[in-house]
Amino acid sequence: MKRLATGFLFSLPGRELDGILTGVMSRRLLPSLLTSIVLFSCLVSTCGVWSGDWPQWRGEGRSGVWEGVRLPQKMTAEDVKKRWSVPVGGGYSGIAVAGGRVFTMDRSKATEREAEGTEKAARERVLCFDVETGKSRWAYEYSADYGDMDHDKGPRSTPTVRGDRVYTLGAVGHLACLRAATGSPLWSIDVATKFDIKMPIWGHSVSPLIEGPLVIVQVGARPDGTVLAFDVDTGEERWRALEDRPGYSSPIVMENRGKKQLVVWTADNIVGLVPSSGKVLWSVPFRTSSYDVAIISPVVADDRLFVSGYWDGSGAFSLGKSPPESSWKVDMPACLMATPLYRDGHLYALDKRQGVVCLDWKTGKVLWKDGHRITPKGRNPHASMVWAGTRVVILNTPGELILGEFTPSGYEEHGRVPIVGETWSHPAFSGQDVFARSDTELVCFRVSAK
Repeated sequence: MKRLATGFLFSLPGRELDGILTGVMSRRLLPSLLTSIVLFSCLVSTCGVWSGDWPQWRGEGRSGVWEGVRLPQKMTAEDVKKRWSVPVGGGYSGIAVAGGRVFTMDRSKATEREAEGTEKAARERVLCFDVETGKSRWAYEYSADYGDMDHDKGPRSTPTVRGDRVYTLGAVGHLACLRAATGSPLWSIDVATKFDIKMPIWGHSVSPLIEGPLVIVQVGARPDGTVLAFDVDTGEERWRALEDRPGYSSPIVMENRGKKQLVVWTADNIVGLVPSSGKVLWSVPFRTSSYDVAIISPVVADDRLFVSGYWDGSGAFSLGKSPPESSWKVDMPACLMATPLYRDGHLYALDKRQGVVCLDWKTGKVLWKDGHRITPKGRNPHASMVWAGTRVVILNTPGELILGEFTPSGYEEHGRVPIVGETWSHPAFSGQDVFARSDTELVCFRVSAK
């Protein structure tokens, strides 16, 4: 369900929906039904029980926005209460929440022990838990040979949920479509075997993108298949595009001059494609110099597109023409895994050396640096950042949940609470709840407003 308060009728099972619609045909039932809808909407709005799902990488629309949450002015441990925790295996997979279920991926602990020998055999799992209790709903498991993969703890992409299905991509290329209620596979593809892929050194990290009848991934198939699109119902290939080296960046869809465009950042270029066909509309070079490290998703706002690489600095491109023209290129920020946030002409990004920095969107000028206050200085700093109303919520590498405020004049912190162990995994935010994970546990915390 997207929002119980505004669209709950259309998230009901078929029989229940049919019964309601039949009853609506009676004029006597219509007033009472409308009253019930209004009362239910008010209840949800007032109590904050459920304000939205987090069905994919960075939430609805991949926008990095926690919708409808009510937050305290100053956040303390009294405002952040653990609801449940469950053990999980290793991995960097993010979390999705939809339809009362929580989804993530891991590498089962038994196969972690096996991998300590010469054979790096692994069994990856897609895991589903009850959103209220943390009780396991199901687990879908399969073999995955990690070979000599670097950082081989487990899967790294975020499951994508649409309707009654969940789509996942494993670290070595296992693409699957599962029933969200049971975990039973509708179809699955070992893209590494079937498409002769060029796999990045750290495995596949791209989170599947659903666009209309297609599920789209960046996997590096050969020939001409850096990006592949499959039928969501059957798994049949529908189109392929590009000869670039594959990266780790999850694609997005944007509106440009009134038309939808699929934007993919490969290890060589930023490319605009027709989502339905894969036709190349434009391509601008932004080559990563080492290890194919194109990781963050592109940021699009106010007719500009932004990307940033660990060794390659940042670039902004004007979308007014095709292909986009360079607006500015700077050495800082140099981003790794944390997709930046944009608001009101300013970009807030985690730089590998200076911590979180604020940039002027038009010029690329750095306006301030946080001095590593948000997340510790390190070789691979990380902090998952989302907007929550006028403020920002952050999960940093040590597993601290932070409430703060970004403005062009500086960063102000409104509290931090530890909720999980060390993590690079992207959390999920749904209703008043935060879902986070480490290599050993998945946790749910509820944030209350005073």
